[in-house]
Amino acid sequence: MSYDLHMYRRRPGKGFEESMDLLEQIEIGEKVPDEVLSAMRLDKGRLANEMLASALPLEKFGDSDSGGDIELNNREGSLPDIQFLFSDYSIGVSIPYWEQDAAQKQALEGAWRIMADFASRNGLVLYDSQIDAEASAESFAESGPSFEFAEKALREFSNQQQKRPWWKFW
Repeated sequence: MSYDLHMYRRRPGKGFEESMDLLEQIEIGEKVPDEVLSAMRLDKGRLANEMLASALPLEKFGDSDSGGDIELNNREGSLPDIQFLFSDYSIGVSIPYWEQDAAQKQALEGAWRIMADFASRNGLVLYDSQIDAEASAESFAESGPSFEFAEKALREFSNQQQKRPWWKFW
């Protein structure tokens, strides 16, 4: 399981809800006016290279020169455990949360600041799908506990499952 964030360019002149609706339309292949697509399109190659140059210990995964999505992962053995997927209209960020120790949490706090700064510099918005809201460096202090809540809920669920036979759901 992972904690997922998204970065995207807000639809010009529109708010959060309308921008998210538009991204959904793009994902499912609905027709969207070319001028809107062009205003929201990301230069994923440039953005991926900028993120590679950040303080995060990242490397490219696979062949991203073919024009498809670009995937960046943390270098093996480094923290934070994080993955970026750069596509034409958004950047997905996945952070596993099943093994949260003090070093990983500290690294994630640094990663959050880097992502918030990166988003701000590039005119992007951070979206936290766990709380269904836009996020910022300032809101990390508030969303951190939701990150810990997810970890705690997973542990409790796992403990519950171990107390009951696998076929009993209630």
